[in-house]
Amino acid sequence: MIATFLLPVAMLLDAGLASAADGPISIATLVPYAEKAEVRDSIRQECGLSAKLSKRILERGIKKKTPIVRVGNPGANPDDPNSLQRHLALRITDAIETVGGLLPTHSLSIDGVLKEDGRVVGTFVGTRFARASLIPFRHGECAVLREAVNLLAKDVVKWVRKPSLDARLGDAR
Repeated sequence: MIATFLLPVAMLLDAGLASAADGPISIATLVPYAEKAEVRDSIRQECGLSAKLSKRILERGIKKKTPIVRVGNPGANPDDPNSLQRHLALRITDAIETVGGLLPTHSLSIDGVLKEDGRVVGTFVGTRFARASLIPFRHGECAVLREAVNLLAKDVVKWVRKPSLDARLGDAR
């Protein structure tokens, strides 16, 4: 009976899918803006970056078989035995438009801190640039920033699988 249980666990460890901290990672349903975030009010009100970033990270996690869950107030009560032991705190730090050339470029920057059992095990800053396009579906400020959100979500899920301290994701390298 023990061999029956240990074999699947050994297979997961061998495949790199299980670790000492293989439980799900909680993220906030709405990613907050940093206190001094450089983001225009029109972007905050119209683009919905807070919810989109969280949702895309969750979707990318499912695609890459990385257990991520969205919760209303993650890590709010660390003494609760039902609270998740792994939490990724994210913040949107900048959403900037750079004018120059034929089409404007937008950048979206975030930072994150991954904690396991209250201990910091990883930190990162990430930035992605996206350019407006003459193609109709990538027209407008929010559509361009949505592309940056998609790219950052990929970067974050890849990093969560092997977190490190002071990592630089995407174009922040």
